[in-house]
Amino acid sequence: MGLKDRLLQAKCKVGVHSGQWTQLAAGSCDERRTCAHCGEVSRRTDHHLSDWAYSADPAAPACTRERHCARCPLAEQEVKHTMEFRYDYPGWHEKCLMRLDCTRCGYTENKKLLAHQWDRGSEPGYEDGHPALKKVYTCEICRKQVIRYADAFPPKADARN
Repeated sequence: MGLKDRLLQAKCKVGVHSGQWTQLAAGSCDERRTCAHCGEVSRRTDHHLSDWAYSADPAAPACTRERHCARCPLAEQEVKHTMEFRYDYPGWHEKCLMRLDCTRCGYTENKKLLAHQWDRGSEPGYEDGHPALKKVYTCEICRKQVIRYADAFPPKADARN
């Protein structure tokens, strides 16, 4: 027995068999192979699934996605929302509050984001005859104001649940 044969036997002993997989029956995803080196028979199920696509069935919910096997009747479904933060206007004081909603079906998660749109800030001026060291930033939507030191970074939107 040569080195090549011993290496092939070693591969088979650790479960690395070789051979061509063949379909057991038309319309089935069950396959079988016989190892070309040791003769061991292996079986597997190998579906050939399409990409996920939103369902064309009008009775299905708007966010239902499906994929189908090209060889057998297997079909899988999942719900996949297209989530995006959108402005929610429950009242004047929450005008800058964004809510995470599905753009396809309207499903809402309980996640919110406070998203002010700050202006560039007022230029530092003089207070009591001395140079002012602060800038006033005003939200262009709700008119909320934030005071920061003139050399500090402008305010950012902050997330909250």
